[in-house]
Amino acid sequence: MSEWGKHATRSTFLGLLAEILARTANTIFFFIIAHKAGEAEAGTYALGFAFAMILTQCALGGLDQFMLREVAYRPQDTGQIVGECLSIRLVSACLTYSMFIVWLAHSNNLPHAQTILRLLGATVVSESLGALYQSYLVSQHRVEFTVLISGLSGLLKLGGILLVLVIGGDAIAAALMVLIANVGALGGYMYVTARYLPSAPWRFTVRFWRSHWLAVMPFFFAALLGMVEGSVDTLLLAHNFGTRGVGVYNAAASLMAGLLIFPRVVRQVTLPIVTRYYAQFGVKVRVMLEQMLRVIGGGSVLISVTLICCADQVMTFLARSTFPGAALVLQVLAASFIVLLVSIPNGRLLAAAGQQKIFVPIQIASTLSTLVLNLLLQPMFGVVGAAWADLASALLVFGLGALYVHLRIVRWPLLPTLGRLTFAALPFIGSLV
Repeated sequence: MSEWGKHATRSTFLGLLAEILARTANTIFFFIIAHKAGEAEAGTYALGFAFAMILTQCALGGLDQFMLREVAYRPQDTGQIVGECLSIRLVSACLTYSMFIVWLAHSNNLPHAQTILRLLGATVVSESLGALYQSYLVSQHRVEFTVLISGLSGLLKLGGILLVLVIGGDAIAAALMVLIANVGALGGYMYVTARYLPSAPWRFTVRFWRSHWLAVMPFFFAALLGMVEGSVDTLLLAHNFGTRGVGVYNAAASLMAGLLIFPRVVRQVTLPIVTRYYAQFGVKVRVMLEQMLRVIGGGSVLISVTLICCADQVMTFLARSTFPGAALVLQVLAASFIVLLVSIPNGRLLAAAGQQKIFVPIQIASTLSTLVLNLLLQPMFGVVGAAWADLASALLVFGLGALYVHLRIVRWPLLPTLGRLTFAALPFIGSLV
């Protein structure tokens, strides 16, 4: 295996482990709250976490991708780049949270949940900065620290919640423990980066951002548009089929959400690797991309074939007969999982080559296609129409990205790649017809 392959495999495995630890802690926490405090409090926490995710994207989401790319390109300026990104992310997170507090103070819809939402919303600061520190560790091949900190943070969160509930504390005290655990994780990241990595003093210079602001914006807008796109199908399902339709779709989508950790980690891990390779070898990066595509494509096909063949058994085991029709949704979403993964090499090369400006029109096209296709397909096919819309939008993103790379960066074998993708998809299409 090549050197870059070894780094990518190791970092991907450790990154997946860190994400699993963090998600497992959040899932267990949710069920503890639901069991001890009731469904209403659990719903408030779910809303709080949703707000925190939205606020994190609004606080210059995508800045970690910019930082990864710049550090890989200019390793000699690592300290300055990381320090500048940390400073502006802190400012943006504080401003975003301040606006959220003002909006919350004037909102009459959530009077009973104000304190909990304020506490959970405050995690935007630690989450935003923590994402940058994680990216810094990835860029320096020290992903093992993210696993350690994620595990300790999860234990602190769960242990604190259990202690609070055992001694008779209320849901507000539990929310405070979540905030403390997040701040503790941020402290851990700051400690390990200060001790084991090159110094990155916090700084904010107008000259730096005057020359780099336009490079950051495509990453930011793509992150915002992706967040909007992710909510379109759920909102339209709720409008067309009510909560039952949303429940059937989310029964399958929640299972896929766990698998979507994989492409997110792969994107983060491979960006600095592709950037360094492109800076050193130029168009010869094509060889690396073809190797990456074979590995990613083979793994995604294996996972998706398993899900498609066992969709009925999987959904019966997880949801019994509560969500009829969810198995078909799962099969279509499993097919889109392949497309998401094979799109990664193109997306990483676009960022590495400084062509991230194309992210915005591609993401706009994807968001609009998701909206239009959901409007057309949901009335025709019901809940599964939303899954078909996701698959079609994923294919659109793959096609546009591959075409742009082929025309502007490197002679990417577009038609053979599409041919292999179509050939791999034939069993899936046949099983769905």
